[in-house]
Amino acid sequence: MPVRRGRVARGVRLRGACPCREREPGGKGRTLEEIERDVILATLKSNRGNKKKTAADLGIDRRTLYNKLKRWGMM
Repeated sequence: MPVRRGRVARGVRLRGACPCREREPGGKGRTLEEIERDVILATLKSNRGNKKKTAADLGIDRRTLYNKLKRWGMM
């Protein structure tokens, strides 16, 4: 995810935001897109569905958030 220079994230709880699991024997683990999706959805949930605040908290453009949600069938 992009990081904006000069901005400080406040009130964003990242601990536990990424529900990454250990690789299972013979498993492939998780893709970056799966992890990104989980982080975005967790942030959206913590912001009670507020997409503008979610995009701001993640440091991404609101249009980018909408495009990702649309790609995942959530818009």
